Amino acid sequence: MVLLIVISGLGSFIYAQNNPYKIKDSLYELYELGYNNISNEKCLIYADSLYRQSARDNDKKAQCLGAVLRVRYATRRNNLADVQREAEFARKVARRNGFDRYYYYAYQVEIVWLLNHDSTCTCRSPKCLTTSHLQCPTPAAESLPTNRRLFLNDSTS
Repeated sequence: MVLLIVISGLGSFIYAQNNPYKIKDSLYELYELGYNNISNEKCLIYADSLYRQSARDNDKKAQCLGAVLRVRYATRRNNLADVQREAEFARKVARRNGFDRYYYYAYQVEIVWLLNHDSTCTCRSPKCLTTSHLQCPTPAAESLPTNRRLFLNDSTS
């Protein structure tokens, strides 16, 4: 009898360890579904459901996770305007809910995305914002940061 109680208690303990964010289990299931579908539009459905349901349940951490899922999905779409919009939204949610880690994580995701794409363009034209600067003409050397300017001047001499 005692062994049965110990085994059943161990099963619930092991199940609880599958939720590393320590949010409500039903919300964590939505997060996992969104994370597993990060490359397709289903991610947005799960992220929005997670955000809304966590707002109803007053789970502030899960709200941040829902906003972060949207940022990660936007990076997969390769659209600068989407990445910046979703990152700004995630930062607002994180700041409002008091989760600095997700505030800075949104910055990190945006910065890494910019570094992985040619982000040297400074023109900010609508065409560049929708094509990730891939069709932008090469910027003039004087518009680049100093370290890049030196590299360009060294390679042309």
